[in-house]
Amino acid sequence: MKPSRPGANQPEFMRPAVLPGLLCAAAILVGLFVGASDWFITVRFAVSILAAIMVVFAIQGRTFKTYVFVPFLLAIVVLWNPLVSLTTGFAGQWWLLTQVAASALTFAAGIVMKTPVPTR
Repeated sequence: MKPSRPGANQPEFMRPAVLPGLLCAAAILVGLFVGASDWFITVRFAVSILAAIMVVFAIQGRTFKTYVFVPFLLAIVVLWNPLVSLTTGFAGQWWLLTQVAASALTFAAGIVMKTPVPTR
């Protein structure tokens, strides 16, 4: 059966942060294993860029549920920023737990965030 109006069966929301959220979570977990090598700078670039992309999607979401993630994602952008290294002295179990928590946060944010579908 065809819809009575064009575009009636199209969704009202989309989830554009799913892929950046999953990739960012994976990059943070990779950073757990390469933290002592020269590859960590590549991980920091990837995490910082993907988290910044997620901040843009969170602001575009225009709901309280997406705005909740903005300060946490901005903290990830700042902490994993490769240009200004704020995490030089960070080591040990607390830093590892912070990385796991950041990975979980980006994964959850990617799944939860929705943005309205742009009208054509």
